[in-house]
Amino acid sequence: TLQYDTTVEQLKTIRNEIEEYINKSDDFNTDVGVAVRIDKFSDSSIDMYVRCFTKTDSWNEMLSVKERLAIEIKQIVEKILLT
Repeated sequence: TLQYDTTVEQLKTIRNEIEEYINKSDDFNTDVGVAVRIDKFSDSSIDMYVRCFTKTDSWNEMLSVKERLAIEIKQIVEKILLT
C-alpha cells in the first residue's frame, strides 16, 4: 500500500519502474498501450492504476504473468520505500 507519507518523488520512481518493467518484459503486448498512473487518494492509501495486456491467450499463463507482475510491483515498492 502506498501511504500518504510516500513522497512525490517516491511515487514517480515507483510508477516509472513499474512501467519500465512492463515495457521490457516479454510477457506483455506493449503495442496496444501500457498505462501506469497515480490513480486516486483513498481513505488510507494512494492507489495506482496499471493497465497492460499479456501476449498469451492461455488462462494459466496469464495467471502466471499476473502473479509475476504483482510480485515485481511489491519488490519495486519495498525497494523504493525502504531505502
